[in-house]
Amino acid sequence: AGLSYYPIVFLSPVAEPILLFARTLLEWMSERIRNNFDTNRTNPFHPMKHLTVCNSLQEYESLPDRPKLVLATPATLEGGPAQEVFLKLAPDPSNTVIFFTPPPSGSLAERLAHSFAFGSDRGRTTMPTRQQSRPVTI
Repeated sequence: AGLSYYPIVFLSPVAEPILLFARTLLEWMSERIRNNFDTNRTNPFHPMKHLTVCNSLQEYESLPDRPKLVLATPATLEGGPAQEVFLKLAPDPSNTVIFFTPPPSGSLAERLAHSFAFGSDRGRTTMPTRQQSRPVTI
């Protein structure tokens, strides 16, 4: 189906600075990418036609309601856009949460990943949110 089948969304208040920084790190890229840059001056991070950058939850919510891959921060799920998107998507069993790296030790993300991997606390993990004074059970 190709990259355009599911839009890729990078949701973070610091998404723009992260991408600007990544554009400067060509020496860390593969030899093929470095050679392509040396020959054609083509930077793989510019433009990123398959990536939609959202700096806020409001920007994310304004996107069309269709399946998408969402990369959100922080990885701990203890606040910010990642937690908000998780709370919206978690109740629907057709959604999938993927941790690209092991969640930080002791974080809510680690507890959730462990709970679902081993099934011991499935459906009994609670997470407080900024907008609510009581925890939400997942």
